[in-house]
Amino acid sequence: MSGGFGPASGLSGLSGLSGLSGLSGFDAGGYGRTPVVRPIGITPALKADGEGWHRGEEWPPGAQPYPRIGVEEHPRGAWGPEFMALAILSEFVCGNDWKAIVLDPYPVSSDPRLDEEFAELHEIAEYRAGVLAEAVAQHHFFLDYFCGIFGFNKVSHPRTFDLAWAALRIGQFQAMRHKLLHRRPRPSMVCPSLLPPIDPPPHASYPSGHATEAYLVARCLSAVMPSGAKAPLLAMAERIARNREVMGLHYRSDTIAGVVLAEKTAVILLGRKPWVKALLDMARAEWSKAPP
Repeated sequence: MSGGFGPASGLSGLSGLSGLSGLSGFDAGGYGRTPVVRPIGITPALKADGEGWHRGEEWPPGAQPYPRIGVEEHPRGAWGPEFMALAILSEFVCGNDWKAIVLDPYPVSSDPRLDEEFAELHEIAEYRAGVLAEAVAQHHFFLDYFCGIFGFNKVSHPRTFDLAWAALRIGQFQAMRHKLLHRRPRPSMVCPSLLPPIDPPPHASYPSGHATEAYLVARCLSAVMPSGAKAPLLAMAERIARNREVMGLHYRSDTIAGVVLAEKTAVILLGRKPWVKALLDMARAEWSKAPP
């Protein structure tokens, strides 16, 4: 899969998990979180008896303790979006409504629909050369593509950015749960002649994680953006999901199940939860103040 903005993941992420699009964004430098190094030497308390360490880097004699700052709460703006997403996920799983979501069974070998799906996968494989670079980028992290439609980022719309990350992470969580329940093999495991140009992620095929994540991101963003945003957001989600089929990583029925899972998850995510409601309100305010 994917979820989750910045060349790093899809997340769709934890590129090490091959397909969780968002998680590789943990080390992304495009969010104002470039790693900082501040060498300051060794404190007197850490010096060894006798000779001491790092001569020339010692603190001045009689140095005073640093003054304290009256900060009583971690600033909202100092939260990284990938970590706020995990906090929102912890709220989402409170209750059992998300466990009640059921997906239809996928076509098995005796189902004629499976023959149709394999025929389509072989047919669309001829488009791989044209979409390969895009599909590889989305394999690791696809939120950049949503950002690119409307030109927003962590600085211009920080709460919208947080919302997209939360949708990505929750989409990953939901997809992984249902993959474990269904355990469908990847298309290339059943039909090796598909030979995907990207290594299939090491988890089950049904439902498509990229489809679940991308459609959930689109659904959440459309809830806070102006009304005209919904169509292009859904078109981008479809493009991301379809690229996975072109690469031979997913069946069409995987994608359809991901869309269904995203919609059912969105109803739960957007329908309640205090943290989510507060995040939605803040994200909407960012777009109400945006210039036409």
